[in-house]
Amino acid sequence: MRTIAFGCSGTIPISVNNGPLVIATNLTLDGNGQQVTLDGGGMQVLSVNSGVSFTLNALAIAHGWADSGGGLLNYGTVNISNSTFANNGAPGGGGLYNYGTVSISNSIVANNSGGNCSDGVNSQGYNLESGSDCGFTGTGDLQNTDPKLDPSGLQSNGGPTQTLALLSTSPAIDQIPAASCPATDQRGKTRPDDSETACDIGAYESNYSLDKDLGFSKVPSDITVNATSPQGAVVSYTPPTVVDEDSPLPTVNCLPASGSTFPIGTTKVTCTVSDSDDLNSPVSGSFQVVVKGAATQISDLVSLVNSFHLASSLQAALDNKLKDVLTAINAGQKATACSELTDFIGFVQSHTGKELTKSQANQLIAAAKQVQAVLSC
Repeated sequence: MRTIAFGCSGTIPISVNNGPLVIATNLTLDGNGQQVTLDGGGMQVLSVNSGVSFTLNALAIAHGWADSGGGLLNYGTVNISNSTFANNGAPGGGGLYNYGTVSISNSIVANNSGGNCSDGVNSQGYNLESGSDCGFTGTGDLQNTDPKLDPSGLQSNGGPTQTLALLSTSPAIDQIPAASCPATDQRGKTRPDDSETACDIGAYESNYSLDKDLGFSKVPSDITVNATSPQGAVVSYTPPTVVDEDSPLPTVNCLPASGSTFPIGTTKVTCTVSDSDDLNSPVSGSFQVVVKGAATQISDLVSLVNSFHLASSLQAALDNKLKDVLTAINAGQKATACSELTDFIGFVQSHTGKELTKSQANQLIAAAKQVQAVLSC
């Protein structure tokens, strides 16, 4: 395969005299380290013949127009990486029209009239599309997302050629893990910028100043629940809300996760969010989950009995039975505790509809049976 690695920067205009650029042999166009833009100027930019393998890296493809595939019309096998297809157009597949095979990674396909893609492409991850017709569903892909390219379009952003810059609020910024980033962007700027841990999607690497607005709101308050088994209890919670200027917002990670089984006792939940363009990253917040075991639940059951303001003799009898249960639990005598709980339940049932209302009895029996479940009676 032949490789054209651009030794200089520049904008290559495509016109009626030289366009489209037809790829008729196996070829690599590598703009890495330079500022190279293929500007259709109203003509189709690239056309790949059948049986041809074509690799495109670190280039911007813009302003192409054709009956199909204003940016790229493919009949062969194409691999695209770290590139941007924007502001192209066609009645169908304004950005990419594919009759062969197209694999794409770390690239932006956006704002192409007539659709961004036609007939599907194979995402290799970390792509951004303003619509959904490219079918970007790989790792790190963003669909239906405005890349927030500079509305001025192709212009000088440093260097001898025009480029498509990202606005400071672009969701394409800092999306690709550093291990998957090329050394430089389309202009030869270092990726990632400012020693960050992620680089930008597309041909352009932004270098906006680091901020420190990353934070949390609505961190959950401490949670207290009763154990439902010897293992503890399943506890669900709403993770805190991330506060940041970025869109989409970085993902919060909480451990243990919501919906986990929390053991009896006190567990600290720590939620963390990271964003490589924030000086105060990572940010953490925490709260506690307290799961009450059998002994604590019996103490609560004594309080429940006392809250009913029963006849003194009945209240004393119930309290004594529960104290016997608690003594057995604290002594590690599980079989005795289970037996005492069964006796307590039978005693409550015998007084239901008499000194105890049905509602009161149901509450006491349900609580006692839950303790039996915790003890695995």
